[in-house]
Amino acid sequence: MYPEPVPAIILPDRKEKIAGWIYLPFYFLILQLILLVIISYAASLLDISADNMTLTVHLNFIYGLINFCFAAIAFRRYLVRSARQIPKFVGRFFGALFGGFAIYMFGNMVMGLITQIISPAMENVNDANIEAMLSGGTLEIVIFTVIFAPLAEEVLFRGLIFTSLRTRSRILAYIVTIVIFSAIHVLGYIGTESALSIFLSFIQYFPASFALIWAMEFSGSIWASIGVHTLANGFSMLMMLLVA
Repeated sequence: MYPEPVPAIILPDRKEKIAGWIYLPFYFLILQLILLVIISYAASLLDISADNMTLTVHLNFIYGLINFCFAAIAFRRYLVRSARQIPKFVGRFFGALFGGFAIYMFGNMVMGLITQIISPAMENVNDANIEAMLSGGTLEIVIFTVIFAPLAEEVLFRGLIFTSLRTRSRILAYIVTIVIFSAIHVLGYIGTESALSIFLSFIQYFPASFALIWAMEFSGSIWASIGVHTLANGFSMLMMLLVA
């Protein structure tokens, strides 16, 4: 029996890439600023603090929903083409799914131990924030982290940024994608957390980002990295809810 051939990575088409690159500034900054203004205005009308946890949860949910809808609509053909890749390379897909999840979790564990040695009291700033938001709207946060974030982030980071850079340099594509993906999870805490906590939280995302890229490359389908991301986030949510 011959081994399953290595699949070519399914790529977004030119129109999808243009739409994605145009949208990235909204994803990284503009959309969040617009929603913050809206939430602040709503808080003033309701005569409550803009830092109210319920409002924060609503803000994150709406932000995630908009990004999810954009990725699902603008990259719909890419998602369909990637899905059609799965039956052709079933072994590769499930190998990427479970192998990627194992790499993701093992890498997180190792990086967690390293950061604990450096700073024993340190807690990942983004994880701490998500855990706090669970008290303001559990269902919304679970949907955001398990459904909205995996699809939108994989399409934009792995499907768009990584594949665009990979045609020039695979190593550069790995480095840039890992750095940007890790940074997006901690940049919002600059000014509110210590530089050490932000840096250690930043590097904690390196193994996860590597695992997600590997899953897509191994399977040739963005759905493998979406699946790994969904499994990992779902597991994290389950652990947070059990501990709470």
